[in-house]
Amino acid sequence: MTRTKCNWGLTAAAMLFVGVWTASADYVILNNDTRLEGQIQRRKLDGTVVIKVSRADGGSAVQEFAKGSYKSAVCDPPPPEFAVGVKAANDKQWQAAIDALEKVADDKQGLEVDKQARYVIARCLIQLGKAPDAVAQFDKIAKIYGEEIRKDPQVAVEYANALLAAKQNTKLSGVLDDIIKDAPRPAAAKAQNLRGQMREQQGQLDAALLDYMRTAYFFSRDGGDAVPEGLYRAAKVLDLKRDPRAKMLYKQVVDGYRDSPYAREAAGHI
Repeated sequence: MTRTKCNWGLTAAAMLFVGVWTASADYVILNNDTRLEGQIQRRKLDGTVVIKVSRADGGSAVQEFAKGSYKSAVCDPPPPEFAVGVKAANDKQWQAAIDALEKVADDKQGLEVDKQARYVIARCLIQLGKAPDAVAQFDKIAKIYGEEIRKDPQVAVEYANALLAAKQNTKLSGVLDDIIKDAPRPAAAKAQNLRGQMREQQGQLDAALLDYMRTAYFFSRDGGDAVPEGLYRAAKVLDLKRDPRAKMLYKQVVDGYRDSPYAREAAGHI
């Protein structure tokens, strides 16, 4: 089963929303790790999940699981509007993407795909210059899943990106500290780049440059896409400082990370 992946943290030209989901079945993971597949009919306001399951005799039965009796409930695959919204975002039709994905997020609350929808909605709102509304998307996620969800690595990185766009730097600094300290290495690498962006936004170019270079070298083996991003952003800072070493870093991105969107961006600076 392929999960939806959203590739964030890129420049506007390189930003890509990926929505690939193979057909499967809705399922609920119970507290004892039992996986119960079927068709989720709805999630009630109190968190109760209602799922229709097949019986051994060929019939079906409807079961309900109260909030607290299960670990997660997943809508799989997502409704067609999800793919429509992702395509609109890729086509830079920001409002059309928001309109399609808001329906998914509202109709599938608490079924995991709503989180994915709100990540894309937040990115689209940032593109429309509505960063505070992007931050509010994570308040909606926390309302459904609880405040602890903000510590989930993917949620935390997306939340930090929205805070950066909204220039809520005091809150952002704390979120980034937590990610870098506790999250898996790929998420920590992304947070390190976001810290650099925050400092660059504040005019602290030397501090930003150090943050980007820390990503590139301290996370070189396990930082994922954040590594070429860190090198590219470091090169951009050096360009601002009219430092000739910028071209060396651009070339390092092109030569070492040919499949990265940042390689295409960097090639234009060599």
